[in-house]
Amino acid sequence: MLTLKNLGIYERSDPRLGETLRQIQDAINQHGQVAGIDPTGVYPTPAAPASLSVTGANGFFDAVITDPNPVRGTEYWLEWSTSPSFLNPRQIHLVASRNWYGQLGNMTLYWRCFSQFQGSNPSGFTYFGTSANPTAVVGGGTAGPAPQQTSGSGAGTTRGTNPFPPVGTGRGVLVTTPVARNLPGGRISQS
Repeated sequence: MLTLKNLGIYERSDPRLGETLRQIQDAINQHGQVAGIDPTGVYPTPAAPASLSVTGANGFFDAVITDPNPVRGTEYWLEWSTSPSFLNPRQIHLVASRNWYGQLGNMTLYWRCFSQFQGSNPSGFTYFGTSANPTAVVGGGTAGPAPQQTSGSGAGTTRGTNPFPPVGTGRGVLVTTPVARNLPGGRISQS
């Protein structure tokens, strides 16, 4: 969080200026806590969810993420794959919800989840089953089309790979070096 190094000096020499600067510092830090961002660097990575439970029947899947200590601003992500090695995972961004119920057809799927703040790196994965032996869930019912190759999510660009830390999961891994971006109105460099 933002800490103005010389704030105490200003509070003693010019109380009104010191009060104004403290209010600005507090407002920036409050905004960061509410939004899950840190104005001075990377926001702390949340703990991985405690557990994931998934059931399937008649082509529908029901997933429930358990997080015993949810924090405001935490976002949750589900990933499913047709292989236990998650070589081609699909992401479902749940935002603040920890439940998902949807139709994916008669497929046998493997599931995992993670959490992330807007300004943090993704947490570790929580698997339905274990990371070494994910539990398969059969959807049943009629079959839909075979899944196409994934294009990931967030800032990741790799397709169909499973690196660690994961590339393209959630909003993506934060870059701590300045990034130049093309924005409407010209090129702006972050520093």
